[in-house]
Amino acid sequence: MDRQRHYIDIPKNSFETVYIAGKVTGRDYAEARAQFDAAADTLGAMGYGVVNPMDIVAPGTGWREAMRICLHVLPMTDYICLLPGWEASPGACMEKEIADKVGIKVIQLTDV
Repeated sequence: MDRQRHYIDIPKNSFETVYIAGKVTGRDYAEARAQFDAAADTLGAMGYGVVNPMDIVAPGTGWREAMRICLHVLPMTDYICLLPGWEASPGACMEKEIADKVGIKVIQLTDV
């Protein structure tokens, strides 16, 4: 019996996605959460789909496990948004380096 194959075109999202990077480890959780959420709100209002690591990594997760989660998601985004103070974060520096190497564009929100 001859079976016909059906192919479905899955459209790309109509918006571009942004991964937020900044310092979390060593900061007050509520303060870091507020900074990341403010950036997510700003970027969302600008029309971007937002990947907020604070939403995908549970509080109390160890640094290495958190980075494994984040580095799995980062390459699927179009941009990386570097929050003020990101240079003080080894994780954010690693995310920026990977973004540079795979051609993810950088956005900086200095007012968040």
